[in-house]
Amino acid sequence: MLNLRFEQFSQLAVSVHVSLIYHDRANLSILRARILITRLSISKRN
Repeated sequence: MLNLRFEQFSQLAVSVHVSLIYHDRANLSILRARILITRLSISKRN
């Protein structure tokens, strides 16, 4: 019984960890896209 709970907990921890990594990567890509858009708008003004 205890082993089963521990396995479920470890699986949950791994899935949360992976989702956090994926979320961080998504935020990074959004930041890069915003930087590219601002650079393009600045170059268009000049």
